[in-house]
Amino acid sequence: MPVTINDVEVMSDDGKLTEDFSPSMLGDAYKDSKLFTKARDITAIMKVAHDSKSSLSEATATLKNAIQKPPADATEAQKAEYKTMLKKELGAPDSVAAYVAKKIEGAVWEPEVARVFKDSFFEEGIPADAFARIVEKLDTCRVEIENQRFTAESESFKVAHPGDKLITGLRTALKAIIQFATPEQKEITDKIRDGKMLDNPSLEAVKSLGLSPSIVSNWESIGNAMKSDVAITNEGVASDLGKNTPREGTAEATIAGTYTHPSSVKSRQERGLAY
Repeated sequence: MPVTINDVEVMSDDGKLTEDFSPSMLGDAYKDSKLFTKARDITAIMKVAHDSKSSLSEATATLKNAIQKPPADATEAQKAEYKTMLKKELGAPDSVAAYVAKKIEGAVWEPEVARVFKDSFFEEGIPADAFARIVEKLDTCRVEIENQRFTAESESFKVAHPGDKLITGLRTALKAIIQFATPEQKEITDKIRDGKMLDNPSLEAVKSLGLSPSIVSNWESIGNAMKSDVAITNEGVASDLGKNTPREGTAEATIAGTYTHPSSVKSRQERGLAY
């Protein structure tokens, strides 16, 4: 049965559009429609209608799951919610505990620095896998730079300590660490004792303590100074110079309590001092 619009036949019995059909017959909104350029029969039109509906449904579903950017006049709460949703969509973890990185040998993080670093990544919503990659690259770079610096300082240390002076200098530094290290450095002194590093001191052993050759040089200077009490003066301090039993609070009492190295004691004995 033919189809007519305003007494004009627009579709014949075989379901095909006639030459008299014009999209404008459906209303001004459809006058520029390109749909009927290719879809010239009822079958093609029905297929297009079906496909369009399916595409629209898919687009609607996608749009429903999409994160909508808040309007320009959005409240701070709306903006914050939008940022939170974006972070989660990009893979941000639910807690700082998710930030775990591969351990690179030689790379050491101070606990507080590591905490701040992880907290910062969490606040910015960085994905856990990105954190792992960044830290691994950072640690690898740090270790490489530290190794280069250690090698350069080692060469300088060896030049300043030719022959037997290398062993003597290292041993003096290690002894000074044992005797004058702070309680917080107990782990280092324990390693020196447990590893019997005084028996066979080396720059490699020093490196295992996390110390650089330049720091060892400083400890060596302390060790050399501590072997003698000449650094102590009586200026501004009560003195019992020449007495065998110095009073508490005097320079001599300070010397006796501080400079306990055998060479210091021997030096004082040679000068006829009991302390």
